[in-house]
Amino acid sequence: TARVRRLVHLLMPLQRATVKQIAQSMGVSVRKLQLALSGEQTEFTVLLDEARQKQARQYLANPRFDITQVASLLGYAEPNSFTRWFTIRFGESPTAWRRRTLAAAC
Repeated sequence: TARVRRLVHLLMPLQRATVKQIAQSMGVSVRKLQLALSGEQTEFTVLLDEARQKQARQYLANPRFDITQVASLLGYAEPNSFTRWFTIRFGESPTAWRRRTLAAAC
C-alpha cells in the first residue's frame, strides 16, 4: 500500500496514476495488485482518491497555483472534471474552498 501511494503521488502530475500504470511500474499484473491491496483492506481507487484529496488541499492553499494547474497536477485532463470531483468530495467548488480557506488564514 505504501509503495502504491508513493507511485500515485509521483504519477498523478503526469496524468499516469492509473491502476494499469502502477501495476506495470511495480512489475505485477493489475489483478495481482488488486488482490494485494484487497489483502490490505483497500482498493486502488480509494488510495488514488485519498491522495487527490490531500494534494488538492495543499495545492489550493497555495494561491500561486490556478485551478487549471491544480487539476492537471491531480491528473485531470479537464478542469471541469476536477471541479466536479472536488465539489462532490468537499461540498463546495475549488474556488469557494480556496477563498474561504485563505480568508480564514488571514
